[in-house]
Amino acid sequence: MSMSATFDRFALPDGDRTAIHDPRRELRWGAALAGLLVLGFGGWAVATRLDAAVVSGGVVRLTDARQVVQAPAAGIISSLDVRNGMRVRAGQQLVAFTASEALAQERSLAARTFGLQAEIARIETELRGGSRVAMPATLGASSDADRALAAAALASEQAQLDAQRALEGAQAAVLRDRRVQVGHQIDGYRQRLGSTQRQRALNASELDAYRGLLARGLATRERVLNLERSAAALDGDQGETVAEMARLRNQAGEAQLQLTQLRSERANQNAERLRTAQNDLAAVLPQWQAARDQLRRTVVRAPFAGTVTALQPAMAGSVVPAGARLLELVPARDAIVVEAKVSATDAMELTQGQAAEVRAAGSRGRLAPPLHGTVERVSADSIEDERTGQVFYTAAIRLAPAEVQRMRRDGTAGALRAGTPVEVMIPTKARSALDYLVGPLLARLSKTFAEQ
Repeated sequence: MSMSATFDRFALPDGDRTAIHDPRRELRWGAALAGLLVLGFGGWAVATRLDAAVVSGGVVRLTDARQVVQAPAAGIISSLDVRNGMRVRAGQQLVAFTASEALAQERSLAARTFGLQAEIARIETELRGGSRVAMPATLGASSDADRALAAAALASEQAQLDAQRALEGAQAAVLRDRRVQVGHQIDGYRQRLGSTQRQRALNASELDAYRGLLARGLATRERVLNLERSAAALDGDQGETVAEMARLRNQAGEAQLQLTQLRSERANQNAERLRTAQNDLAAVLPQWQAARDQLRRTVVRAPFAGTVTALQPAMAGSVVPAGARLLELVPARDAIVVEAKVSATDAMELTQGQAAEVRAAGSRGRLAPPLHGTVERVSADSIEDERTGQVFYTAAIRLAPAEVQRMRRDGTAGALRAGTPVEVMIPTKARSALDYLVGPLLARLSKTFAEQ
């Protein structure tokens, strides 16, 4: 038997060979697999977060340099709240100056500010036709003293609104009563006119009859003249009645017009007063803010946690000039700051208080677990590297005290010696993998269309 015959014995039937090598089924399988791949990749791209972040290199700086605390302005010391060697927390009061004059100025401007805000709220309520003055949001988010001033100003404006509404209601009631009275008078004259018209009709009938009798010599001329005089008098009465009714209708219209004019004049006065109050508020707000800043400067607070040293010998009642040295503050031992270099574009996305992650390089180039901190400051101006000519900004990231304490407990604090290079990552905005992939393309297309 030949080899070809042997192959034909073991070959599949024609139908089975067609099923195995059917190209359409292979295309369907391929399309299904491609669809699953696209759907899976799309779902992953939408669900997976690839947040945008500023990534930069940095260097550890230990903040062990003491800082001089100075008097922000000339004044009289009212209290010393610390002593040498005392540990203080950030924001704790150190020295207080006499603040009676600054407080009086600040309270006066605060009362003026809240009064204008309440007046604006009252005018806006009156223009809307409302009956209750709504408290503005700016009046609700204040201290207890500010809330008391705001409540008093709001109560005063509410009382003024109630009085104005009562006055307008009384004026409207008087005018409505006048219109009702005029209406009654018109009804009376209408009845009188009807009576006069009926009398005139009877007079006309009688006059026609007597004129016929006079023509036949059965009536006297005097009688006819009397009837004609009566007809003329009735015509006069009818004309007077019609004129009086017209005059009364005019009075009713004038009463309604007067009410409308009163409301229009009040609305115009409110609109003018609203503009004046808004301009006054725009002028007084900066003054109040300046007074608040001046009042805050009467209390010197610790800029960071540390230990008080070199406290100057002073006592309550001492007069100190502006910029006088009060004490020195040594930062706490756990204060570690990382200084990172960022580009001008990245610096625009950084603000004080942003969360940040710091990783120190481990052995064999591996990165240690992240340490959490916050952006403490960003340099106000760019810095040029004299050696490379590169322009950059500096960002200071202060590590959280809990992180530093944990490293000290774990015995890994030595990894953050001064000068240690680290990697800094500062998240700026949340985005998905899809945004990461298509964002640059969409931005480029938008720029292209804008240029065209």
